[in-house]
Amino acid sequence: MIRFIHLSDVHLGAVPDRGCPWSHEREEEIWETFRRVIVGIRKNPVDLLFIAGDLFHRQPLLGQLRQVNEWFAAIPETRIFLMAGDHDYIKEDSFYRKFRWATSHFLTRKNSAVWRFRKKIYLSTA
Repeated sequence: MIRFIHLSDVHLGAVPDRGCPWSHEREEEIWETFRRVIVGIRKNPVDLLFIAGDLFHRQPLLGQLRQVNEWFAAIPETRIFLMAGDHDYIKEDSFYRKFRWATSHFLTRKNSAVWRFRKKIYLSTA
């Protein structure tokens, strides 16, 4: 049996209700919730983690990518498939273009392909 987690629309970096007294706390809660997902995977490993768009609320900063990459490196047994969404799309000057992920497979239209995992699951971004 293959175990997987599917996430989308995490929106790291979002500041809900910007300007309100609780804005910063909500922003931190979003990051902490995603971190807890990774900790949960470390405690109860899964084969695949799919992140189907909008991991970030806007174009990620280099430091944000490094933080997420560090968390991904903590779950080396899990294959990670990451796709950009409409908020964190891959534009010309995006850090996504040159960033070297430790363990994830970043899916774009340019590298769209069929991926094979344990000869049973086939995935495509097309």
